[in-house]
Amino acid sequence: MREVTTKDPGQSSKARKRPFKPELLSVKDARKVTFAWVLAYFVVGFVLLDGHFTHFVSHAQDLFTMIHEMGHGLVAEILGGDLLEIVIHDRGGYASSTRSSEFDGGLIAGAGLLMAPFLGMILSWTMLFPFLQRLAWFILGAGTFLWAFPACRSLEATISSLVIVGICGILVVIRSKFLRQFLNALMVSSMFASAFVSKDYLFASMTGLVPENGDADVQAMANSLGGSALMWSIVLLFCIGFFALLSLMSVYVALKRAVDDD
Repeated sequence: MREVTTKDPGQSSKARKRPFKPELLSVKDARKVTFAWVLAYFVVGFVLLDGHFTHFVSHAQDLFTMIHEMGHGLVAEILGGDLLEIVIHDRGGYASSTRSSEFDGGLIAGAGLLMAPFLGMILSWTMLFPFLQRLAWFILGAGTFLWAFPACRSLEATISSLVIVGICGILVVIRSKFLRQFLNALMVSSMFASAFVSKDYLFASMTGLVPENGDADVQAMANSLGGSALMWSIVLLFCIGFFALLSLMSVYVALKRAVDDD
């Protein structure tokens, strides 16, 4: 007698519907990632320290000023306000938004200073998961084009937003794993550096380099939240340091996996 086996349709459907789990970077790819990140940090450090690249750095700052202003607008909308316009000029930039209270204004001011380091920390961890890395850059590019680009009210802001969209597009479609990780590391390390190289950023009030178009963000935080600009500079510096530590931990995880013999 021939036996007939039947399959439980419920079990077969469950077998097909496995939960999605992002695949961790392989050991071979981890070695490429580690080298790419070391090379990227070296390049960014060399560019910042060598005086011959001053002109390049001044133009690159527009990109990170754009991210800075997007941080203002994003938190404004999270708190119930609206992003009205983004303007970038040769002295810095500003983002106009609506807010419901003076306290919200202080949070919005601080968000601009933390946006680039926070984004850098997130993107540094995505290097361990290639699919999530592409997804993160796609979200950043799409968000910049659909949300920030329409709010741009100056030529510099418009160009900067489109350049960000272009960089995101390259990082999404590029096939070379090493080149993608190198570009990703360049952007991440530059995001952290941007918190210190612009006069409109962290220590503007402490050094007296207050932008001509208004108070520095740390001073705006002091005016809205209380305390002094020095106090809020220390708080922001602690937050940026914490994000940098988390970012370096991701590089450590990649390095540890790169030397794994399994």
